[in-house]
Amino acid sequence: MKQCYVTFAEKKLEEKYELLKDGKFEDKKLFNILTTAIKKLKTNNRGIKIPKNVWPKVYIQKYGITNL
Repeated sequence: MKQCYVTFAEKKLEEKYELLKDGKFEDKKLFNILTTAIKKLKTNNRGIKIPKNVWPKVYIQKYGITNL
């Protein structure tokens, strides 16, 4: 099976995600939902390959993406 990585587009977003862990009840619940979704993305990497010609140019420039 191929190795699959899930990353955040911006460091600030990842920091806010981590803050949910120690927040109120609703924040912790959201953290658990997001964590479950990330785990599912990592284990079920049979997504749809998006052709390069339809990638938003701003994603390529801002984030330096090489694969979607």
